[in-house]
Amino acid sequence: MDKPLKILVAGAATAATLAAFCAISNDISTARHEQKIAALESTIAALQDRCAAESEENTKSGKGYGHDPLVCDPKKLSGYAGLAGIQKDVANKQNEIDVERQFYPMELPYIIALGIVLITGIPWSWYFLLADS
Repeated sequence: MDKPLKILVAGAATAATLAAFCAISNDISTARHEQKIAALESTIAALQDRCAAESEENTKSGKGYGHDPLVCDPKKLSGYAGLAGIQKDVANKQNEIDVERQFYPMELPYIIALGIVLITGIPWSWYFLLADS
């Protein structure tokens, strides 16, 4: 095997190893993010139940803001500042979910792997193109 072909094979092997590592790492990270989102969603469900119970209790007893029930929807609460108590907890957990959903898998190693193949392919292609000259 001549030198340009050895360089190409070594570059392809390095790129394949890097791409495989990236794929495995992305799968592990995606599973971790999905698991964390599921845990946060179950926590929000429990907090919503507590919020609804607290709202019903406050409405019956006349405490709080009169007869107005508490807002327990996490989507509505996540945009407000200055919340307190159970509503603050619900809003914070929803904000954590929003942050976790912004996860983007690694793409840079794939680009680097492609660059390695292209760079290591230059000597081979140069040799191949000029071999007949």
